[in-house]
Amino acid sequence: MKVLIAVDYSQQTERVLEAARVLIGSRVPQPEVTVVYIIDEMWLSTATGGEGEVFNTLRDDSKKINELAIKHLGNNVVYLEEYGIPTVKINEVLDATPHDLLVFGMKGRSALADVFMGSMASHLLHRVKTPMLVVP
Repeated sequence: MKVLIAVDYSQQTERVLEAARVLIGSRVPQPEVTVVYIIDEMWLSTATGGEGEVFNTLRDDSKKINELAIKHLGNNVVYLEEYGIPTVKINEVLDATPHDLLVFGMKGRSALADVFMGSMASHLLHRVKTPMLVVP
């Protein structure tokens, strides 16, 4: 079974990684697990004069996510750091290498359309054909 776990560096990261571990750990012999962190180009394009500092912070976040992925999922986890628009990049990763399951977290927002799910989660649920586990 090939599992793609898409995370950002937030309070929910460990919850998503742990939920994936629990789901696949005892049920799937030798899963192929890939964790992807997408550095949103919007963060880099909106920085005014502090692009280097923002980039360094995002790269530090990436290193921390990789460490968390190994902690929760073991040394065989594949880690990808990508750049772009998260929803687009997730679709590209899935198109390039089909997976059996996509795991990601949802975030509440105040907009009426996103009362129960963040905009990324909403986008993925409507456009991705891969089975998904959405972690609240």
